[in-house]
Amino acid sequence: MKSIFKYLPAGLLCAAAAVQTAGAQELRTSYFQETSNYRHQMNPALLEESYVGVLLSNFNLGLTGNMGAENFIYKADPSTGYNLMTFMHPNVSSSQFLNELSDKNRFDLYLNWNLFSVGFKAFGGVNLVEANLRSETHASLPKELFEFMKTTGAREEYDIKDLGIRTSNYVELALGHSRDINDRLRVGAKVKFLLGAAYSDLSADQLHLTMNEDQWRIQGDVKLNAALGSGEFTYDEEKDPDEAGRRRVDGMDYAFSLPGFGMAFDLGASYKVMD
Repeated sequence: MKSIFKYLPAGLLCAAAAVQTAGAQELRTSYFQETSNYRHQMNPALLEESYVGVLLSNFNLGLTGNMGAENFIYKADPSTGYNLMTFMHPNVSSSQFLNELSDKNRFDLYLNWNLFSVGFKAFGGVNLVEANLRSETHASLPKELFEFMKTTGAREEYDIKDLGIRTSNYVELALGHSRDINDRLRVGAKVKFLLGAAYSDLSADQLHLTMNEDQWRIQGDVKLNAALGSGEFTYDEEKDPDEAGRRRVDGMDYAFSLPGFGMAFDLGASYKVMD
C-alpha cells in the first residue's frame, strides 16, 4: 500500500506536466487561417465551406500553470543508460526538486475533442452538425504535497494545506448556420445542447498525515462535491445517528444518468473591410 501512495500520484503528475502549452494556442492561431474548418468554434460566421470531420480531425489539449515538465523531469547521468529521470529518482535530491517549486502550485488542463462535425450547404447558407467533448480541470497543489511524495518515510508527520482539484466534463451538441448578407458582411449562429458527464470539486483546507511503523493515519478537513450520475448512500437504519446527526455509510446504490444539462447560444459576424 505504501508504494502505491508514493509512486502513483507521481506518475499522474508527470503525465500531466508533460503536456505542452502549445496545444492551448492551436485553435486561437487557426482563427486567422482561412483553410481551417474549425474557425467557427470561435466565430460561427466563419463557417464558410462544407466539410466532414470524425474523431481525431480536431483535438486540442492545453496546459497552463506556474509549473512545467522541467520541474518533474531531469537529465540523467549517461552512465546509467537513461537520458531522462523523474523527480522521484534517488539521484534527484529533495532540496533540488522542492526549491524549484512555489509554495502554491497550480495547473489548468483544457480539452476540446471534436467527436464528429459535418458542414453542408443548404437553406441559403452553410449548416453545421457537430459533437464535442469538453473538459476543464483546475488544481491547486501546495509544496507540502510534493514534499510528502518525495520524502515519504523521512518524517513521521506531514501537514498539507490548501489542496484543491476541480474538474468539469460535458458533451456539447451543436447546430449552426451561417450565410452572406452581402459581398462583405456574413453572419452566423449556433445553438448548443450541453450534456453533463461528470463534475467534482475536492478541497482540503488541512490534512495531517501520521506515518510510523504501527499505522498510517490521515486527519483533516476535506470536502468533496461530485456529480457522476444518480446515486444514493445506504446505511443501517437500525443504528441511531451520532450526536452530530451523522451515520456510517456502508455502501451506495448507483444508476447512470446525466448529472446536468443546459443550452448555450453563439452569435457571430465577419465584415470584409477591404479586398
